[in-house]
Amino acid sequence: MSLTPGRNEFGVFETPPNTISDGSQTVTTAGTAVQLSTTSIPCKKVLITALGANSGNIWVGGSTVANGRGKQLVPLQDVEIDIDDLNKVYIDSTSDGDGVAFLYVTY
Repeated sequence: MSLTPGRNEFGVFETPPNTISDGSQTVTTAGTAVQLSTTSIPCKKVLITALGANSGNIWVGGSTVANGRGKQLVPLQDVEIDIDDLNKVYIDSTSDGDGVAFLYVTY
């Protein structure tokens, strides 16, 4: 199968990402969900990595994320999420002060 440049296997035109941005977020009080961004930041994908210095685990998910609910990350583990806005992604932690670093792409 040959693909036309810019089109996927279904013939739909796809624009490649044109911007990579980054950030970090910390959970001050374990057990409290924290948004990656409190403002709307449209994106297509986010890569979240638990910090290596964390003393506990990170949980990643939506607004209801909590210890035992969502995707668990141990220090230096990451997860990639397709999402349309960074402010829809939340983290929680099992230890005060633990956090994540993240990259996201926009079109």
